[in-house]
Amino acid sequence: MTSKISCVKLIRENIRHRMWLAALCAVAFLLMMPVYSILYLNSMNGPGYEQDPDQLSFFLDYLPTLFNCSRLALFAGVFAILVLLCVLTGFWHIHSREKLDLYHALPVRRGRLYAASYLSGLTMLYVPYLVCAALTAAVVAASGLVPMTGHVAVLCLRAVLGGIAAVFVLYNACIFAVVLTGRTVTALLACLAVSVYPLIALYSIFMLQGDFFHSFYNTGQTLTERLALHLSPAGLFIFILQESSTGSFFTLTATAIVIGAVLMTASFLLYRIYPSEAAGNALAFPRSAPVLKVLIVIPCSIFAALLILDFMQIPNGIITILLSVLAAVLLCAVIEFIFHMDLRKLFRGWKSSLTAIAGVVAVLCVFQFDLTGYDSYLPDEGELKTVSIYPDSFSYYFSYPGYDDRTKAETESYVPADQTDAAYALAQSGINNLENGITPDSIYESASNHTDGEYMTAVFHYTLNSGRNVSRQYAIRRDELKEAMTGFLADKEYRRRLFPVTQIDKSRTNDITVTDLYGTEELLELDPGQREALLNAYETDLMNADPDTLINETEVAQLNIYLPDPDDVSTAETSDRRTSRASSSTTGYSGYLMGELYIYPGFSNTLDLLGSYGYTLSEDIDPAELISLRMTVYPDSVSGESFEKIQAGLSRTASVEIIEEYSGETISVEVTSEEDIALILDNISQKHFGMLDDYNTSGGYVDISYKNGEFGYISLE
Repeated sequence: MTSKISCVKLIRENIRHRMWLAALCAVAFLLMMPVYSILYLNSMNGPGYEQDPDQLSFFLDYLPTLFNCSRLALFAGVFAILVLLCVLTGFWHIHSREKLDLYHALPVRRGRLYAASYLSGLTMLYVPYLVCAALTAAVVAASGLVPMTGHVAVLCLRAVLGGIAAVFVLYNACIFAVVLTGRTVTALLACLAVSVYPLIALYSIFMLQGDFFHSFYNTGQTLTERLALHLSPAGLFIFILQESSTGSFFTLTATAIVIGAVLMTASFLLYRIYPSEAAGNALAFPRSAPVLKVLIVIPCSIFAALLILDFMQIPNGIITILLSVLAAVLLCAVIEFIFHMDLRKLFRGWKSSLTAIAGVVAVLCVFQFDLTGYDSYLPDEGELKTVSIYPDSFSYYFSYPGYDDRTKAETESYVPADQTDAAYALAQSGINNLENGITPDSIYESASNHTDGEYMTAVFHYTLNSGRNVSRQYAIRRDELKEAMTGFLADKEYRRRLFPVTQIDKSRTNDITVTDLYGTEELLELDPGQREALLNAYETDLMNADPDTLINETEVAQLNIYLPDPDDVSTAETSDRRTSRASSSTTGYSGYLMGELYIYPGFSNTLDLLGSYGYTLSEDIDPAELISLRMTVYPDSVSGESFEKIQAGLSRTASVEIIEEYSGETISVEVTSEEDIALILDNISQKHFGMLDDYNTSGGYVDISYKNGEFGYISLE
């Protein structure tokens, strides 16, 4: 006959037997939340704090971390340990045959026993956590450091809800692992496996894509990374605690509730059919052992091999397969030992071991030989909405105020609609190059036979009609890319999206400097109206310039813009900008730098306006104005004709110092006499920086020291 005892009484009795754990949770949360908050707030309560808006903003950003134990990694670790202890102590009776027989002999349904253990553990976690959260709120309010507004209350409440959701998903994951096993030691390993398995499996796919697919390019968080975050209980636990005060909080919380509910349902169903004879065994359901071993070995062995190779910086290839197979063999042996605790039975499950090893080889072969066609993927024109092409040189040629602006420019520099065929031809050429062994990684390797500037890397971003975004990178012939880019730049709208100077508010700039061909930067003493007029003139020249000028012409100077803090742009006044500019002349240029605004000889509007402001660009250097000149030449240029002429002409006087560095691979020459300085300046070739030039190669550089205290810099071909 089934007992009618209420679940509440069972919960109270369960907690009474685990009162030591309830006390431990209460003390731990008390120390980690209100006590730590008192100490932290006391350290922040310095003189003048209330009048410092930066300090207040900093505190508001970190205030929620006081409510979910994410302030310190140690606190988050203790939080997770408390969750694990509540699970193990609540369900460890299923790992003891005597206790399990006693529990199963009670006239209480298994579902009610499960509910009692389940809810008592949550009660011991949530009650002290919520009480300490309330005490922490009282401590913050009593400190008087921040006004307790509705916004602050929402931040604190989000953090508390984040802690509740993080506990829920990790708690259910651990219970599911415990119900799968029959021993406490095995249960601990299972808790780790269940919590991180999705993370390992999905990140293995991500690492394999990066290591084996030559056209792989990551513009942000990929689908596999997002799934790894949202499907892994351990990942959810950590990221919910960290993100509980940001906009992504609700998505993560909803995911945690769904994953936790699925794990809770699975553990409840397994508990109802948990066999009494399973106590003391490694697994509660022995028939699941081969399946679990295969599922664990395949991703874990690959993940371990990839980590080792990446740490040792060994390129992938056949060594990846060999190391993964070795890891699979060792892991199979370890799992069999855990199952049987007998060295003589390591090869008992040889069939499942062979299946796991074969699975490892099969997965690696799929990526090694690109059986999915990843590198050869090219969307059909009918499903393509837009395509963006971003050569590697653009990262150096263009300068954007912030990381988000650069990412937006890279992904949204769409090719003109009437130039889609040219973009397709470039992509197909890149795919053909991949098939011929010319990959983006190889074009910058010194041992490669195509590092002479013939090829360069370009990233293609495809936006499909379905809304899906696909990114690939290829090695493209430089002449093909120049031809296509000439057509792209003929479109004014494409040019306007590509160049950052067209996208900024020209009326809000802190400073503008000009850097001549010899690397000397000069602050332009202009008022806001003059700065805006100069940038407008530069934009006019830029939009009217011939594409060949932007691609092949040698610049005569470059402008550098210093922009205000983006957070202050909407509120900054003209007087504030004047003050900022004035202060920059004594303390250094202020604001966010946006450089690489190249001025070409045909930019008449810009050059004429600079001249009217009293700034004439230097076209030559007078050796009499220099104190010294130091030329450093790299190995590829040492045998050049110009360098040999310099060597032959340099006078061997006290003004010349020849230094060999790095075992003779790099030669530096420092001169101080006007004759030697003039000789070097007349025989050096300055490196050209164009839209499609190779910024990663250089023949050397020249450091210039002027008598007026200024310094210059020249990069050599």
